[in-house]
Amino acid sequence: MFKYCICFPCFERNFSVLQSSVCSVGNNYHQYAGNNFVTAVFRHTGNRKWFAIAMRIPRAKLGLMGEGHVDVVNLKVSPEMIPSLVQESGVFPAYHMNKSHWVTAALDGTASDEMVAFLTGVSFDLTAPKRKSKRQ
Repeated sequence: MFKYCICFPCFERNFSVLQSSVCSVGNNYHQYAGNNFVTAVFRHTGNRKWFAIAMRIPRAKLGLMGEGHVDVVNLKVSPEMIPSLVQESGVFPAYHMNKSHWVTAALDGTASDEMVAFLTGVSFDLTAPKRKSKRQ
């Protein structure tokens, strides 16, 4: 069971894992950056931290061959995971984010839906509001 689901209504491909909006057990929301409706930021409401940013970027920005653009999502992961993750199909060092803590997953089918769902879960958990401990 997912604590969230993500939708990219502005993107071309429908994803089985990525549904029609950010939905979760908790309170999360998305916003479109500026007037650009092909960039969406997904945040926790409790701390306003991003857990995902979806965008359309030139393929060349990821070192991909060919003309045109590719839809991607940036997700936060632990630094220890990055070397093995970027070996996976469709997962790249982060575009436009700190490459020590973020990765970019292509949403054109090269990164599997399962991988995107896994990475979204990791990012969601890493950026979640911290629970306050009760002092005794």
